Amino acid sequence: LEFILESTGKCNLYSPVSPRHIYTFDNENMDLDLYRKIIADCKEHVEFVWPYGIGEPMIHPSIFEMIRVTRDAGIRTGLSTNATLLDNRRADLLLDSGLDYLIVAFDGATKETYERYRTGAAFAQTRENILAFLAKKRERRSGMFVVVQMVLLKENITEIESYRRLWSIPGV
Repeated sequence: LEFILESTGKCNLYSPVSPRHIYTFDNENMDLDLYRKIIADCKEHVEFVWPYGIGEPMIHPSIFEMIRVTRDAGIRTGLSTNATLLDNRRADLLLDSGLDYLIVAFDGATKETYERYRTGAAFAQTRENILAFLAKKRERRSGMFVVVQMVLLKENITEIESYRRLWSIPGV
């Protein structure tokens, strides 16, 4: 049994493929005490928790504590991020948190395509954030499973092979 718990409804980017432009979401963070209660109540029945949904989890000021709470309850945990906020400090916190599975959303192999689908993000800076994170992951010999993911869309379908080459690197 898996749970998806929306840690935050906030997002720092605009994406034309996100339902955020179709639906209205409350831009709020889940209360940490409520999260702790949910995890305590379900820990005997849940195998995996995803503390993210429509928002960018790196925005939540307690996301790393949420991951630790989940791990301390004996539940594996995963996260998806756009990696724009994955600076050195957050990379260390993420690696220290005990996260099992990380999805990095990076929707294009070129600056033009990526920035079209991740409005507000910069291709080079976000890629550098990811590369620096992967270097730390390797240095620490972390067992965290990392996937770099591209949502297949008509404008990036021709970039599949370029994308594979771009991300066929150690740590992914």
